[in-house]
Amino acid sequence: MKARIFSQEEIAEVSEKAGLLTQVQIADYFGCTDKTFRAAMVRQPELERAYSQGKIQTGLNVVEALYEKALAGHFPAMKFYLESRFGWSAESVQRRELQEEAERKAEEQGNSNVIQIVRATKPEVTVEYIGV
Repeated sequence: MKARIFSQEEIAEVSEKAGLLTQVQIADYFGCTDKTFRAAMVRQPELERAYSQGKIQTGLNVVEALYEKALAGHFPAMKFYLESRFGWSAESVQRRELQEEAERKAEEQGNSNVIQIVRATKPEVTVEYIGV
């Protein structure tokens, strides 16, 4: 059986569709199996490069759109961006606030040897301070 060779036009089309479709869907679109498509990517490095770059470009477009919405004040976009890019969450903010509170109490008591015990059970968090 003759190996499937993708033309330059088809390679450009793969790049356009890579971020929108799976490899199986792209293969189906071009009338071949996913095994044939994967083999063609090995034979034609430019095809694999087009697929990878197409996925990256689509992801970049989405991130840029999300970022623009976040900058415009769209709260769900802001929250998602902070969570996914910086590990921010309501819990991390709460932990930071608890840590700051513990440090402030230790300073107020003039005791740097304060042990902080945090019991976190959803939905409430309790903090106990034990002077050493």
